[in-house]
Amino acid sequence: MINNDISNLKNMSYKFQNGKYIISFPGIPDHISFSFLDLFSECPVKALYSKLVKVPETPELVIGKAFHRIAELVGRGVSFDEAEKEAIKEFNLNTNDVIILENMWNSWYNPEKFKGILDVEHRFEITIPEGTQGMKVIGFIDKIMNIGNTIFIVDYKTGAFYSEEKARKHLQLDLYAYYWFTTHNDAQKIITVYDFITGGTIAREYSAQDFSKIKKVVEATVEKVKEVLNSGEAEANPGPACTYCPVKEYCPAYKNYITRAPEAPLQEKSTEELEDELENLRTLQSEISNRIETISKILRGRIDLSRYELANSIRYGNILIPLKELLEKLSPEGRNTIMDANDLKIPTDLLSRLPERDVEVIKAFLEENRVVTLRKKKEGDGK
Repeated sequence: MINNDISNLKNMSYKFQNGKYIISFPGIPDHISFSFLDLFSECPVKALYSKLVKVPETPELVIGKAFHRIAELVGRGVSFDEAEKEAIKEFNLNTNDVIILENMWNSWYNPEKFKGILDVEHRFEITIPEGTQGMKVIGFIDKIMNIGNTIFIVDYKTGAFYSEEKARKHLQLDLYAYYWFTTHNDAQKIITVYDFITGGTIAREYSAQDFSKIKKVVEATVEKVKEVLNSGEAEANPGPACTYCPVKEYCPAYKNYITRAPEAPLQEKSTEELEDELENLRTLQSEISNRIETISKILRGRIDLSRYELANSIRYGNILIPLKELLEKLSPEGRNTIMDANDLKIPTDLLSRLPERDVEVIKAFLEENRVVTLRKKKEGDGK
């Protein structure tokens, strides 16, 4: 069995082999959780480290746990005031913590969230695959509801922001569906939900016909977990997601990755230094944007003057067209296209980019100028 003991890390080693980071680890857990399977899909090493290392609780994590406790008690029929008192005592919250907690609750709470509740903090224990000597999975579900004969399995997300893309990569919603269909043979339809305390929900609907597909995905993941545990080696998946890994500081693969990454020099700076640099860059970015706009405005004015006043015509081939007169007859789109040509001539391929009506206007000018030119030439030849 793996214990949350940091001394276990002394027995871990890693190697870089065939472009992969391989971690050797001690011990085999006697059970795992749905969150472990979710982490494993993201990065096997991240999941294993989460079992090996007891991560210090941040203030945000404590408030998140307090929120879950209040939601559990309210779901059991306790008033919010009484539930809050118990959470304050249990998690030793200070005044600032309580203010944050109350703001979270007030912006999230809706009486509809607590109707049709079957159970809260529902403990489950199943073996995957079912009926085998497979892996034991143990955990808790935040809330189970029955609304209109449909089962809703809800997971509160207190520390995450709404992200459809991130949720698509998670197995947790599929895992809840797997658990329910496995333990309730009469289930026909269920909906699993991520309820983000910061706002928004993500829901997936499953019918009994979906179970075979879910079963393949879940059991394949569990099989991979067993293979890794039996081998004693796990392949790390270092990348940008490492930034949010709670155990990255213990992971040699992450340290190797970050020293090779473009942002490596920045990682060496303190938080204060990075904050100061960020503020300076934002100020500089604003100043640059304002200067670009000012210069662009001046240049646009000069270009307009040069085309309307200094150069009274625009050239197409060997024919000159009165620019001001031409612009007056073109559509706004045509005028902009001509003015963006960055030269006092009309490129041949420009006609293909102009509206049909504007092409006809230019052709008329060309024809008119050609006739005038030819007539003048004939008159000159006749003298």
